[in-house]
Amino acid sequence: MFLRKNSLIKKGDCMVKIVKGAITLLLGFGLTFSAVYAGGHSAWWKKAGAPYKGAVLQGIAENTPPGQFAGEVLAKEFESLTGIKVRLENTSWDQMYDKAIKDMEANSGIYDFVYIEQDIVYSYLDRDFLVNITQSLADNPNLVAPNVNMNDFTTFIDYFKDAKGDVFGIPMEAFLKVYLYRKDLFGAADAKSGFQKKFGYALAPATSFAQWRDNAEFFTAYCAEKEMECWGTTVQGHTGHPASTYEFLESVGPSFGLYNWGVTDDFHSCVAGGGSLNG
Repeated sequence: MFLRKNSLIKKGDCMVKIVKGAITLLLGFGLTFSAVYAGGHSAWWKKAGAPYKGAVLQGIAENTPPGQFAGEVLAKEFESLTGIKVRLENTSWDQMYDKAIKDMEANSGIYDFVYIEQDIVYSYLDRDFLVNITQSLADNPNLVAPNVNMNDFTTFIDYFKDAKGDVFGIPMEAFLKVYLYRKDLFGAADAKSGFQKKFGYALAPATSFAQWRDNAEFFTAYCAEKEMECWGTTVQGHTGHPASTYEFLESVGPSFGLYNWGVTDDFHSCVAGGGSLNG
């Protein structure tokens, strides 16, 4: 979740103060995930939200399960506690990006908060589109919920920081790579003994790329020998769909030593190489 820097344009001074406070509260609510999971601070939320009761915040996100949960569950929970209404528009990724970027470029102030991919956030920072969340929380300590702690996040939040380490976005979802395996194949006695003999260690679901390659090599030959219609491994892929690109760059590539999309510190675009684009 990212806060729009120019979302308050064309609003009166009084409304600007109200919406700014309401947005800061919404941010804190997102950080604590809802009163149900926030450690029983309902009374605090009601008191903090009282001055902003009746304010309406407009946001846009991708229509994913987390986006739907935020709009259908968290927004209602937030409104019931604070009196601040949140309208979250969930739509397709391309529509979400198109609407958000046009709003920010035109400074029309339609959206108060937007969903942004980690791959795009730095271009928005460069164009000064986003609110410094670290600074906003520091400037409004009375609106920071008792159990808000940035250290509760994994290192994934580092992708939404500027060069100084200030946070400009709060992670709300991540696309996990699910690993499935055939239990009947991994449990077959002849597969276990055959794998042990060939590779010198016990057959098991992979926990490293090296083990994954060994499993794939073994079962490709194993299935062919038994005339079974299966492959050593299968990955996501679809012609013309981003899934195939992500699969290669984030799963296949790293298995052969190509990490971070192939972007390394010795690229000429980096400062050390004579450029100016340190990431």
